[in-house]
Amino acid sequence: MQHPKVVVLGAGSLFFGRQALWQMIHSPHLRSGTLALVDIDEGRLDKMSRLASKVVAHTAVPLKIEASTDRRDVLAGSDFVILSFADRSVLFRGIDCEIAAKHGIRMCSGDTIGPGGIFRTLREFPVIYEVCKDVHRLCPQAWVMNYINPTAAMGMGISKYFPTLKSLALCDGPHMPKFKMRYAVRAGIVPSIEDYTGEVD
Repeated sequence: MQHPKVVVLGAGSLFFGRQALWQMIHSPHLRSGTLALVDIDEGRLDKMSRLASKVVAHTAVPLKIEASTDRRDVLAGSDFVILSFADRSVLFRGIDCEIAAKHGIRMCSGDTIGPGGIFRTLREFPVIYEVCKDVHRLCPQAWVMNYINPTAAMGMGISKYFPTLKSLALCDGPHMPKFKMRYAVRAGIVPSIEDYTGEVD
């Protein structure tokens, strides 16, 4: 894959948007491709798009930047579709935790387990379902990589309703080097952990 196209849904997020840009710029496997930024918040999308253009100009890498508030504008020809969006995440996470606490359930994480995880799944999965319908129609060979919690539940849902899509359910938590090494080996980027140089970060 010489010129991979990566679409990030929820790219207006400072966390995921900047991480995706950093990865694309620094990876010799990705920097000759296309990074398509998608967010329904036009203001945030514009900021991230301008940042991406400045970074590309500064580093002089051949990365192409696209941006749209409508995912359907950029999905065609995509190799990877990253799901990293949330509907008012902090607001609803707080509400979920407060309601659970009133009923004696204290959640250590309001969006992955317990009532918070259940309600976030109910809020977010219908949107993920619609995204996967578009992927299935516009770029059926693309890998769908879900980072939306509870990622296990979302991953099972994608597999159940879209069994022909290639998908992974990941979490942003495994930052330790050995996790990256194992992912690189499983993806076939390097033959073994011993061959990992960190260039695929």
